[in-house]
Amino acid sequence: MDVYYEQLYKRRKRPQDAVLQVSLLILTLLVAAASLIWLRVWLMTLVGPFLAALISVAVTGAALYFGYRVYMQFDLEYEYSYLNGDIDIDKIMNKTMRKRIISVNAKNFNRFGIYDENAKVSLKNMQFDTTVNVCSYTESTVYYAVLRHPSQGNTLLIFEPEERILEDLKKYTKNLSK
Repeated sequence: MDVYYEQLYKRRKRPQDAVLQVSLLILTLLVAAASLIWLRVWLMTLVGPFLAALISVAVTGAALYFGYRVYMQFDLEYEYSYLNGDIDIDKIMNKTMRKRIISVNAKNFNRFGIYDENAKVSLKNMQFDTTVNVCSYTESTVYYAVLRHPSQGNTLLIFEPEERILEDLKKYTKNLSK
């Protein structure tokens, strides 16, 4: 019988996220203002006033658009799709854009356990090609898995599966070192 679960949770914003968002907002406004004023003045001598105004408005619009797109990527949710030991993890940005982060099979886990201070110490000296951290930064219990991924190499996965996923994962991870 197939076991299928989905888990969706929102990532809590950290203080450094707020600092990055404010910095991005200030940078976007500075670039937009600079392109609207200085770019227009500089281009006026090269291409004329009409084309200079058109180019500076286009650059300002592009700066505001891309600043907005990056700003909205701070609104993150993660979704786990679990089917018989296969875990697909997607990142959902601003509830509009979805990106597959990683797909793993629990049979490929070399190590699995709770990501506490002891685990951090034991993992500190290990080399990883990729670290995938999909934590919500809430009070949930965080787990880790070390695995050899076909495309991402030696991978450390830090995640927060819910109890029903953990129960089924035990079938695949019971003989692993913690």
